[in-house]
Amino acid sequence: MGGCAVEEVIHPHRSIFPVAMLHKRWSVGMLVASSAWIPCAANAPSSVIASDVWADLHAGPNATVNVLVSFVGGTATALTHANSIDFQDLHLPSANSRVRRHLLRAAATSQATVLSVLRGDTAHPRRRLNDGSATHILSSPEICPGLDELVVREIYLTNQLYVRRMTLCMAEQLALRPEVESVRYGATFQLDMSATTQSPRSSSWNVDAVEASRLWSANMTGQGVVVGVIDTGVRSTHDVLRSTFRHDHGWFDAVAQTPTPLDTDGHGSHVSGIVMRVAPAAQWIACRACTGGGCRESHLLLCMQFMLCPTDPKGNDVDCSKAPRVVNNSWGSSIANLPSYMAAVQAWREAGIIPVFSGGNAGAQGCSSVTSPADYDNVIAVGSVDASRMLSVFSSTGPTVQFGRTKPDVVAPGVAISSASHQADDLYVEMTGTSMAAPHVTGSIALLLSGNPHLTYDQVYTALTEGASSVTGASSSCGGSHSEGGSNNLAGHGLVDVAKAGRLLELPRRRHGCGDM
Repeated sequence: MGGCAVEEVIHPHRSIFPVAMLHKRWSVGMLVASSAWIPCAANAPSSVIASDVWADLHAGPNATVNVLVSFVGGTATALTHANSIDFQDLHLPSANSRVRRHLLRAAATSQATVLSVLRGDTAHPRRRLNDGSATHILSSPEICPGLDELVVREIYLTNQLYVRRMTLCMAEQLALRPEVESVRYGATFQLDMSATTQSPRSSSWNVDAVEASRLWSANMTGQGVVVGVIDTGVRSTHDVLRSTFRHDHGWFDAVAQTPTPLDTDGHGSHVSGIVMRVAPAAQWIACRACTGGGCRESHLLLCMQFMLCPTDPKGNDVDCSKAPRVVNNSWGSSIANLPSYMAAVQAWREAGIIPVFSGGNAGAQGCSSVTSPADYDNVIAVGSVDASRMLSVFSSTGPTVQFGRTKPDVVAPGVAISSASHQADDLYVEMTGTSMAAPHVTGSIALLLSGNPHLTYDQVYTALTEGASSVTGASSSCGGSHSEGGSNNLAGHGLVDVAKAGRLLELPRRRHGCGDM
């Protein structure tokens, strides 16, 4: 698929990679500019190279670019094999290991020649633009200069490479490779920064609203469950987060490769704090994909890869057994069905990871404002309500632009939510947005899993949606049903009631005492 690149902006929703198989001669680098993919008729050597990448490579004799290289076929075949009945035997490795093994095999097959080109193992020809004309000619095989400065990250999760400091010579060599689908800039994700209000303490109305305490009294507090958060990082020493951080394979910084957790923005700490307020005995791990200046596609994909099979902070020592069961994603895009995220989410699902996404803050724009990947049919999308159970005006709505799916799936508290600040261990701040609603659902899922760790995505989804309660302000104005038990495109199935979800799943009650779900 060839084309031009056009900027795409994706926002963390507040109203507001491990470094896999890093080659010895390559070091860790950072991503820059961004784009999504549309057809074009650029004067590039082939439609493989995006026109803006091609133009930038001609900006000067020493021009370099930082790009994503995608491969024909993606990961579809690998994930089909990973889900084959032949791999469901209990004696085989875990689902995460199985999925990773097939993805690695597919990536190795697709990427072998390109990696050889980028390592300079053998000489390859280039498809060059003939001087003074619009035609292209083939050069003699050569090894491109500048390979020692190259930075490559292999994203096996989506069968892509992130290449930093690619030169014109290298791009022209890749343009000849039939297995290369595109060479493009990655998408840029801008943080939607909003003012926060300092709060003297962390209030509990929002936790009460999802009926979490009823499961606590039944001895389901998230114990034994690992939750993942992809965001701006986290202040791991905060009072509400300190004791439940899983240090072993629990942190990866795709932005700057810092060895220990940090959060320079606050969004991630706030989101993580909400998860732990709902599920206080769960353990959490985190991956930093965003900064105050935004989130980049490669960073998000590397974090999604980390969640599939966690590593140490350097991206080494992969251990798929330490993967989380549920991952919170308080970010999204106005552009639907980006192939890279569809592949990443599908891999999570094949591995048994439950994806939770905030639905977006564009509700004022009217129907079909839900963002992506929240619009996928294999994730749980979350909208927002306030303390009076009134649907938030800003909460994005369905149906989805493509396929007309009813979204969001459920709603949760998302207005004036008090949670952890990134500025001090005992400081709390209020934030508003579907970014704050999603972690209530993530924490609720951790509670359910602590009652039965073998629950599947489908079981959790059914319990949450069938157990949801009605909210004020929801209607069928954007389609769907407003009747009892139905779903609509404003509030989905309604406000999450995790206690009722637990009853529907017939989870064990407290053995001692008189706790009641």
